[in-house]
Amino acid sequence: MNPPILEIKNLTKKFTVNGKTLHAVQDVSFSIPHGQTLGLAGESGCGKSTIGKMIVRLINPSDGTILFNGNDISKMDGKEIHSWRRKSQMIFQNPSTSLNPRMTIEEILLEPYIIHNRGCKDERKEWILSLVDQVGLQEFHLQRLPHELSGGQKQRVAIARALALNPDLIVCDEPLSALDVSIQAQIVNLLKELQQRNKLTYLFISHDLSVMREFADHMAIMYLGHLVELAPSKLLYERPLHPYTQALLSAIPVPDPVVERKRSRIILKGEIPSPLAPPSGCPFHTRCPFVQDICRKEKPQLREVARDHFAACHFSGV
Repeated sequence: MNPPILEIKNLTKKFTVNGKTLHAVQDVSFSIPHGQTLGLAGESGCGKSTIGKMIVRLINPSDGTILFNGNDISKMDGKEIHSWRRKSQMIFQNPSTSLNPRMTIEEILLEPYIIHNRGCKDERKEWILSLVDQVGLQEFHLQRLPHELSGGQKQRVAIARALALNPDLIVCDEPLSALDVSIQAQIVNLLKELQQRNKLTYLFISHDLSVMREFADHMAIMYLGHLVELAPSKLLYERPLHPYTQALLSAIPVPDPVVERKRSRIILKGEIPSPLAPPSGCPFHTRCPFVQDICRKEKPQLREVARDHFAACHFSGV
């Protein structure tokens, strides 16, 4: 296996809301081997995007460390963060809001080179022509404004902008959720192609587990700010160990109506607890169909239940 390019250790993020502490991310640890994809999944509000923003240092972690090639980037100051962003970029969820509506596509793609003082005028022109070619756009698109492009074209521009400085790591924050299903497949194929060509490492954040199955090498499942399961994708989809992961996978629709009718789904009852007042013990115990007394009292640790397969459940593997 390739050595890890990114290691997250005990990462925590807390916010203060109306005088109360909101536990957005709690004690999360994982790593991503160089050139591979880690899929980070879970319901809305579980802390996925917060982790992505901490990695690219859009927000500061409250505790824990973020190691990139063995260097701790969680304690960097302004100048160091500026240099770090040449190696780490982010593709945001909605290209309609992440692209400046007053700038042409050419100006948007030139901006990273200007900010980081890379190249002369002719070199920059050559680089952006290469970028639009890599993401499947044409030279005439450079003179368009974002609102003159389709949703898929705008996301291609966002991908091109992320590639501009030749980063090693790209955080993809739900890059497909604002797109039609047919366009989603095109963007996934583009990201795969770019990964192979440029030897990129991805943290791919999504709530769509069907997409993750085809794209991610490893999977991490989050619930209420906690990491509850971590495994190679094949293992996780074939034998999910945490009750929450089992419920998520049971909700994925199957295109065969005969198979779909025979499937048994796990329906979770109740609402997700507020991160302002998280439950004691296991964070999932208020909705778990297999809850026992120990679950209400003791928080389970993420432990290796099978080889390379980790789960935070008192009864996983029992």
